Amino acid sequence: MADRTLTINHADGGSETYTINRDKFAGVREMQIDGAAVTVDHTAVPKHQSKETTLGGSQSITIKRDIEPLLSKVVGGATAAYSLRDLNDTTGVNKVVRVRRESDNHERDFNAKEVSNGTLQNWTNAQVTPPLDVRELEADGRTGDFLIPKAAYSLRSLGARQATLAATGDTVARADGKFVMQARRTSDQALKSFTAAEVADGTLTEFANESFTSRLPLDVAGGASAAYGLRNLSSSYTGSVVEVRRSSDDTTQNFTATEITDGTLLAFVNEDVELFSNDFETNTSGFTLNTGGSNVAVRNTSDGFSGSGCLQLNLTSHVNTFSTVRTDTYMQDTDGVTYTVSFYAKAISGSANLVLKIGTTGSSSQQISFSENGGEWVKHSLTFVNNLGAGSGNRNQRILFAGSTSNTTEWRIDDFKIVQTTSNGHVKTWYDQSGNSNHATQGTSASQPKIVDAGNLVTGGLDFDGANDSFSSIPNLFSGTSAASSFIVGNADSTGVSEPMFVQGDNRSIVGNAFVITSEIAFRPGGNTIYDDTFIDANSLLLSTIVPASSTSADALMFLDGGALGQTSTTSATLNYSNQGAFIGSTFSGSAFYDGRLSEIIIYPSDQTDKRRAIEESIATANGITLIPFSRDAFVTKWYDQSVTNQAGNVPSGNHAVQATTGFQPKIVTSGALVTGGLDFDGGNDKLDIPNDLLSSVNSASAFLIADPDTTSGGQAALALSRNDPDFRFYVGGIFSGNFTFGYENSASKIILGSANTNKHLFTSIAGSSIAEGFLDGTSKGSVSSVDGISALTNGGIGAINSSSFWNGTIQEVIIYNSDQSDNRTALEANIGEAYSIAGIPAYANTVNGFVETWYDQSGNGNDATQLTAGNQPKIVDAGVLVTDRDGKVALNGKGAKLDLPNDVPMLSADGTYSLFAVVDFDDQRNGNDPYNNILRFESKTNGGASSRRKPLIYLGQSNGLLSSTGPSYTAGSVNYTLADALSVQLLTNIANPALPTGNHTLYADGALVSSSNIATSVNTETRLQIDSQIFDNQETTVTHFLSEVIYYASDQTANRPAIEANINNQYDIY
Repeated sequence: MADRTLTINHADGGSETYTINRDKFAGVREMQIDGAAVTVDHTAVPKHQSKETTLGGSQSITIKRDIEPLLSKVVGGATAAYSLRDLNDTTGVNKVVRVRRESDNHERDFNAKEVSNGTLQNWTNAQVTPPLDVRELEADGRTGDFLIPKAAYSLRSLGARQATLAATGDTVARADGKFVMQARRTSDQALKSFTAAEVADGTLTEFANESFTSRLPLDVAGGASAAYGLRNLSSSYTGSVVEVRRSSDDTTQNFTATEITDGTLLAFVNEDVELFSNDFETNTSGFTLNTGGSNVAVRNTSDGFSGSGCLQLNLTSHVNTFSTVRTDTYMQDTDGVTYTVSFYAKAISGSANLVLKIGTTGSSSQQISFSENGGEWVKHSLTFVNNLGAGSGNRNQRILFAGSTSNTTEWRIDDFKIVQTTSNGHVKTWYDQSGNSNHATQGTSASQPKIVDAGNLVTGGLDFDGANDSFSSIPNLFSGTSAASSFIVGNADSTGVSEPMFVQGDNRSIVGNAFVITSEIAFRPGGNTIYDDTFIDANSLLLSTIVPASSTSADALMFLDGGALGQTSTTSATLNYSNQGAFIGSTFSGSAFYDGRLSEIIIYPSDQTDKRRAIEESIATANGITLIPFSRDAFVTKWYDQSVTNQAGNVPSGNHAVQATTGFQPKIVTSGALVTGGLDFDGGNDKLDIPNDLLSSVNSASAFLIADPDTTSGGQAALALSRNDPDFRFYVGGIFSGNFTFGYENSASKIILGSANTNKHLFTSIAGSSIAEGFLDGTSKGSVSSVDGISALTNGGIGAINSSSFWNGTIQEVIIYNSDQSDNRTALEANIGEAYSIAGIPAYANTVNGFVETWYDQSGNGNDATQLTAGNQPKIVDAGVLVTDRDGKVALNGKGAKLDLPNDVPMLSADGTYSLFAVVDFDDQRNGNDPYNNILRFESKTNGGASSRRKPLIYLGQSNGLLSSTGPSYTAGSVNYTLADALSVQLLTNIANPALPTGNHTLYADGALVSSSNIATSVNTETRLQIDSQIFDNQETTVTHFLSEVIYYASDQTANRPAIEANINNQYDIY
């Protein structure tokens, strides 16, 4: 406690100032005030506190109390005080120990609260420092320079110092980032780089699984020579897709894709077109008069409806006595179109009905019968569907008036009209959307395919009639020996080798000179390369064809709805397309025509194997096609090197592991799911190439590898770095003759790591300047001394040795150093092992040991007990668990350890007086190996004129099992106590005061006096500690002794002993 001052002001103006020491002290003291002695009794009063007290009966309450800090609230003034609790603050915020973690030898301070709440134990078991952030080990822990690997590959981030890299080669450019790998997806061969977070959070698999159903074909793959469709085939296309001629009057008009679907096209085609009209004001044009007898029909000039003229009919029979408006003149459209005939009629005399007939007599006619009375004009109309066929001269298609009986009837007819109300739409031009203006055109009306049939939009695309419909005026879309690809959507009404959907080049019968796709699902690239015969289908089908450059017809590929078709016959001939132009729906000579529908045709003068699936997906859904299932995979083209070259961490090493050949790339996504266990190498030809000079001109190297083989057969290696026959081959993670190896099967320096299995392992390989050592899961499996330098390995890499011994399994992490990392091996393995759950690595199993480097002095005097030698440090965490003694108290395990007290520091009293309080758990020293276990040794630097330096020396004797204290007199006055069993003492108190005449050296066990003697009264005036002063004795390596608390006063605390012991007992529940 801090001193305070007291100032007394006198009436005469004078004043006196006194300093008051507020430390807790033993016994009675005197103060001098104005020359008079004032006695102060500040003996500590024992407080027997319970941590928890329960009061009451059925309605009991529990009161929890904090134990008072010993030094600040009970008895202060200690020379040194070591404990795992806070002796000064109830909140436990003061540091009590500095601990070294065995896994990486890192150190940090812990306060009492962190010891008790699990922070210390958790920190010991954790290894959160990733490889790139591990530092060199210095005296105060891992505070030195960063360890810099030559290359580091992983799918996780290997540390904050991970290199920031450019996503070179990505299909879509992205900003620099901390990328770990670049993937190629199989749907369109797009490349994209990914960070560790993006690998883990699903971004990578989303990329691999990306569907192209919402994309447009020309956006997916540009470079088409022609593209025809009834929808927009690229997001940038805004023009018309077709030019349509309506059959009613041969008017043409362009239409966009939107206008096809929004009704604009149908409105145009079905617009009412008046084919014929006559109001008879001037003539009877268009009518055949006087049929069936004289004066049957004449023009009346005075009794018209809308004017003076009309047609006068005198009908005497129901036979076809009168005809008008021949269909070969006005109604030549195909079956299914509709017409409306309208006119005004007035009955003049007679009672017979008037009949309007369309077609032949009899039941096949479409007709209306009507009778009129009163001589009034009445409008009549008949809408009918043409079902008699088209064509000039078809006289069965006629309009006539006839009587319904033999009676004579007179009628007037006026304003006679024929209107076509629905029509056919024919495509004159199918516009090329590729931007090359390779439009498909047909100038002959009769050869134009339909897009509207009898007023209705054709389902499934343009309808080719199989008779003469085609597009023939198309330029060459590819030529010579170039590659070619086509994508066609349609469904045929019939099949046959002579029904071509698309043709370029010469006749298909001329081997090597034609690109012909026929409706039998035959692809005839220069010969009879036929595939299937199932193209007739109620739904549209997608045909994809690919011919590689400079290939033969045997190399041609065909796919139906995304599934590959097998060849049923092949003529192998080199393809060389002649300059014949392209045709849709017919052969080049017009000798055969396609019967069916076509909705999309996209032609590429290139091999679209890489993007075939993406193009197919962009076509299929829009056309109602279900594709054959496809495995959405992704392969690694580049495993980025995460390492940097400098301490600042801003210069990437750039030693990336790469593979440009698609067939050699390891898999990272399979069937849409992330590969479990890292990169999947197929054991056949997968490998990643690393720079050949990675380990050139070095004398040592180290590698850390996480790999999981799928098989233990054959010879294979996960990592090959260097080769120096016959002495040394740096092959890591090898499997040869059924064993895991470091080195090569036939190498003199091969190290067998054990029998191979199909589990995931951490392979560590270290080659020093003269010794190479191999580790499996952190355990050494042997070493060799035949290393004679390390040289570069041509074509070395990940997943193979040169181009052989391919790894069959997964690889998750590879870290390579061009230096010997033996001193840092466990630090690196700890994080790697924990990250990948490697059994045998203590950090993963939470079995890491923690050792005390410093037991801090809480007295405020800075007399810390320290041990810098790792092998001599007492343990505070044992196999991942906080150490407790045999009675359950948190303690230090002193087996084979010692903590040095500060050398040459004045910690002792000048007269040999001391008081020592220790919370202990002593084993039976008779079972130990040290004759005199000097467990608490406070010795002065010199004799100081007396016979003993010991103030005190507490030791355990092997011969008799006694607990003894020999200080402060070496020759007389020792106190000792026979330990009856392992728990016979938990609170040890030893007090010496040579100034007392008798009983001046006492020993207490658990608060009871167990030994007393008289020591020599000669005084050792030396106050400084000698170099051998210590806590624990590292010479004892067989039995285990524990200490939880050691408090040393260079004074006699007999008066305060009950209070001090009560406080300790309250904390540890000893008695």
